[in-house]
Amino acid sequence: MTDYVSIRDLSVPAVIGVHDWEREITQILVFSVDMTADVRKAAASDDLADALDYSAVARTISAVVRDGRFRLIETAAERVAERLLADHPVSWLRIEVRKPIRDGYTAAIIIERAQDLRGGDHGDPGGGQQFGNQGGGQGGQGGPQLRDLGGQGRDAGQLGQRDPLPGAGGQDPQPGLQPGAGPG
Repeated sequence: MTDYVSIRDLSVPAVIGVHDWEREITQILVFSVDMTADVRKAAASDDLADALDYSAVARTISAVVRDGRFRLIETAAERVAERLLADHPVSWLRIEVRKPIRDGYTAAIIIERAQDLRGGDHGDPGGGQQFGNQGGGQGGQGGPQLRDLGGQGRDAGQLGQRDPLPGAGGQDPQPGLQPGAGPG
């Protein structure tokens, strides 16, 4: 059985964009995040100390984006994923980042990331924190590796389509999935 904690439509002011004029203004990025977390202990104790604190998660997202001054929403999504997996008791997450465009549409990206509990060496390009890397060094004494679990083969026409969450239909996310195999 898998539990999810979600944050929907978190608006974060950001310096974001590749154009010179975008580097001089603040725009809004909108984040929605689904995270796996075991909520049983928190439910039993009714104590925030035992829960995935969604307010702390929201503060983390805001701080990463505010301090990052990223050019691409893809970079913003990756950096947020790195921090959430490192700083909060989350083993899997899906992040959607939306950027309203003044030409009347919204750009969006959705990424899925998970901690790889096999470990890895953060200093090794084949290990440590990996995003979008089909290869993967293993071993070492660093912290957990992060695996890209989705997005391969997805084109712009599919951005608004959401895959079912892992665990939907009675199937739990499987930590042994190969990168790119993706849950669902």
